[in-house]
Amino acid sequence: SKFAEPVAKFYVANVANAITHLHAESIIYRNVAPDNLCVTSDGYVQLMDMACAVKVYTGDKPRDYCGAAHYLSPEQVSGQGHGQSVDYWALGILMHEMLLGQNPWLTGDDAKDSEVGIYNRITAHTANAIAYTELTPEAEAFLNGLLMPAADERLGTRGVGAEEVRASRWMAGLDWNALTNKALEPPHVSATKSVKVHPSR
Repeated sequence: SKFAEPVAKFYVANVANAITHLHAESIIYRNVAPDNLCVTSDGYVQLMDMACAVKVYTGDKPRDYCGAAHYLSPEQVSGQGHGQSVDYWALGILMHEMLLGQNPWLTGDDAKDSEVGIYNRITAHTANAIAYTELTPEAEAFLNGLLMPAADERLGTRGVGAEEVRASRWMAGLDWNALTNKALEPPHVSATKSVKVHPSR
């Protein structure tokens, strides 16, 4: 199913906040994918499974393949070494799935969706190659910014980091402080939120 843009925006912003926190600690998450995200009872997203996360030091560029094939960035596929921008690429894939209901590299044909086939489509991707006519121009620009093939031209890694994500036109009007403090009303809240847990005696 597809998410409406305001719903997707809330979740994308949640994940962006989380990876920004990790990046500030010099950690690359490398596992942004639906299977590794949990919507807690308060309606906010929590990152799960840090198995692929790596602490990087100045000059480090990991070269390993880590994460689902259809979430890997071009620089991961090529093995040329990668940095924090891989998390923004994967955020773009997640956003694509939320808004369009499908992964951009999967065809539904098992023969074509081998790892090699997926990697070929990722490496063949060029800047602004996909016209997202179903989306608002702001969402289209944001998504294309995240899916820039060149890591240093990708939204979130072009010099001002996370501030560029927050200042984008698609995120206009979102109160980031309220989001961080969980003061925004989430799109969905679990029925368990109102359950009171009594400490055992």
